[in-house]
Order: sequence, then C-alpha cells, then structure tokens
Amino acid sequence: MIKVSELRIGNKVFDEDNQSYVEVNELKQCMSDSPYDITLKYPLGMYAECNIEDIKPIPLTEEWLIKFDYVLLTDVGYYHRVKGTNKMDSSIYINDGKFYSDSLYEKEIKYVHTLQNYYYFNKLTGEELTMK
Repeated sequence: MIKVSELRIGNKVFDEDNQSYVEVNELKQCMSDSPYDITLKYPLGMYAECNIEDIKPIPLTEEWLIKFDYVLLTDVGYYHRVKGTNKMDSSIYINDGKFYSDSLYEKEIKYVHTLQNYYYFNKLTGEELTMK
C-alpha cells in the first residue's frame, strides 16, 4: 500500500483496477472538504478522484527504466541515465533482481514512484523524470 506522504504530483501509479498506469494530478489537503485523497490524470486527459486505498504502486522493472531513458551501459547490472550533454545524471544498479539507488547507499527502489522521487530529490536535479 502507498502512503499519501510518499506521493508527489506527477508520480505514476496503477488505478484501482490495475488496468493502466495513471499520474497523480493533485494531492488533497487533510483540511479539505473533499472525501478523497488524490486526483488522478488518465492518459486521454480524463481525471478521477479517489482514495489512497484505490491505487497501487507500479513495481519497478527494467522496462520502466528504459521508458525513463536509462540505458544498460555495462554488463555488471548498472543502468545510467544520460542527459543531452552526454553527462550521466543518475545510476541504478541491479543485484539479485532488485534495483538499488547506487552502490554507496544501496537504497532499494521497489516502485516507479520511488524512482521518480529519488531522481527528483536525492539526485538533486530538481527535474521530473520524463518518459521517452
């Protein structure tokens, strides 16, 4: 289960039916009159309000890393994200089928929204992780 405190606007999650991924569009404030926790944006521009219990995290896979423009550059399990200047701005490595933020801190990244938050905050890019 995801906690509201783990989410940011723009995070990708599964909707309640786990049919497709959606984007968090708005996080409701605790003091709001709304009975809902978040607003989701669907790919075709539709919006829906729901509670945090209605969404599920998207497990991080190599396919998702590739969608976010990570490239496997070595045969030892490191994925690197390279910006237009050919300057590496983020690395993820795989060990025993699990993804980790880097070899120094070894924080496991299990979900897509965690990767998005890691990229934005921990790598201090101040930029959103965009998909190809």
